[in-house]
Amino acid sequence: LLWVVQEAFHAPLPGSWTEHTDAEGRIYFFHEASNESSWEHPMDAVYRELIGLVKRAREEAPASTEEQRALHIHGHLREVHQRALRGLEAWSGPYPSPEGDYYY
Repeated sequence: LLWVVQEAFHAPLPGSWTEHTDAEGRIYFFHEASNESSWEHPMDAVYRELIGLVKRAREEAPASTEEQRALHIHGHLREVHQRALRGLEAWSGPYPSPEGDYYY
């Protein structure tokens, strides 16, 4: 699981998210499009899901090889990616505005 943690630690911020430091030196993240701030990196939930998937694969098929588990995980990631692409199909944009580009 070390590779997942390393990936999560170095994960870039998604578009329209920025990193900031508060007056006490704590890092937080701001999403300009929704005016939302968070103490968690926006990609943390994705990596928590991935760690859970790896753990379940190990528990459900302890005799499987690393290669077999990797194929299972890659299949899951492809499925998630396809769902995300389908979710974006109805969106259009970007449309310029004085506040910045927007999509709908």
